[in-house]
Amino acid sequence: MTLGECDSDHEYRLLMPDGSLKYVRAVAHAAPEPPEGREVLRALIDVTAAKRAETALREAQADLAHITR
Repeated sequence: MTLGECDSDHEYRLLMPDGSLKYVRAVAHAAPEPPEGREVLRALIDVTAAKRAETALREAQADLAHITR
């Protein structure tokens, strides 16, 4: 297996029990194979704040475009 074959980067939207949405990014990277076998490094990152900021920016840009027309 080559180094790049196991690389992955995905985003997920999670519906929480209280009805709120949370966004997470899951990344995985295959490390060079050590003598004892394959190793995959993984991380799960909460990107909710970034997603909300992107949405607010898009809405502000749309408002500005509407006002300037």
